[in-house]
Amino acid sequence: MTPKLQLLFEQLPDLLGGHLTLAVPAIFIGVLISVPLGILCVKSATVRGPVMSLVSLVQTIPSIALLAIMVALLGGTIGYWPAFIALLVYSILPIIRNTIVGLESVDPAMREAAKAVGMRPLQQLLLVELPLALPVILAGIRTATVWVVGIATLSTPVGAPSLGNYIFSGLQLRDWQRVIFGCIATMTLSLVLDQLIAVIEKSIQSRRRVSLVLATCALASLVGIGLAPGLVTPDSAGFANLLGQREGAEEANDLVESTMTLDGQVIRIGAKGFTEQFILAEVLREKIQKVGGTPKVLTNMGST
Repeated sequence: MTPKLQLLFEQLPDLLGGHLTLAVPAIFIGVLISVPLGILCVKSATVRGPVMSLVSLVQTIPSIALLAIMVALLGGTIGYWPAFIALLVYSILPIIRNTIVGLESVDPAMREAAKAVGMRPLQQLLLVELPLALPVILAGIRTATVWVVGIATLSTPVGAPSLGNYIFSGLQLRDWQRVIFGCIATMTLSLVLDQLIAVIEKSIQSRRRVSLVLATCALASLVGIGLAPGLVTPDSAGFANLLGQREGAEEANDLVESTMTLDGQVIRIGAKGFTEQFILAEVLREKIQKVGGTPKVLTNMGST
C-alpha cells in the first residue's frame, strides 16, 4: 500500500463517522416525520394536496443550493446544522410518498375484516394497515437512504465533515486518487445500507425471523462502528498534546516577527475558493502588516 493510500485509509474513520452522523439522524427523524404525515395525507384529501405539493417543490431545489439556503436561514451558521436540516428535508419525499402508496394498496377486504371483528380505527391502522404497508414504506426508506448518503457528500462546503472531504479536496488539489477514493467509499456505504434494509424488507415479507434479526444487528453494528469516532473526546484523541505545544509555538512566532522586516515591500497573497484558504490568507495579511509590509490578497484563485 502506498503512503498516500495509507493516509486516505487513516482519514476514513473520522470522515465516515461525520458522514453517518449527518445521514443516520436525518433518515431516522425523516421517518418519524414522514410516516405520520403520510397517514394524515391518506386520511385527509385536504391535507394531502398542499403537503405533497410543498414536499415535491422543495425536492426540485438543487441540493447544493438547498445547503446554501439553510446557511442563510440559520443566520450564516456553518457546520453540522445546515447540512443536517437539508438532508432531513431531502429524506421526506420518498418516505411520505411510499407511505401513501403502501396504505392505499391495502386490500379493502382486510379493512372490512378488521371492522367486522370490532377493531377501532386506531387499532385497524396499527395492527392491520401499517403492517401490510410496511414493505412499501421500507422501500421508500431505502430510496431516502441512498439519496441522503449521496447528498451528504455535498456538506463539505458548508463546513460539515463527510466523505465529501475526499472529493472536494481532491478537486482542489487535482488529486484524482482522493476523488476516486471518496466516490468509492460513498458508493460502498450507500450499497451496504441499501442491501441491509432490503434484507430487512424481504425478511418481513417472508416472515423469516433469523434473517431479520441478523440484518438488523448488522445494520446497527455498521452504524455504531461508523459513529464511534465522533464519540471520542478531543483530549482522548490527542488534542491535549497539541494544545500543550501552543505556548512554545507562539513564543517562536513572536521571535520571528521581532527579527523580520518588510518595510516598503508589496506582498501578494493568493488563496483558493474555500474557507480554510480565506482564513489562512487573513492570518498572513495580518502578519505581513505587523512587519511593515503591504499585503494584497487575491482570493478565489484556481489550481494552476
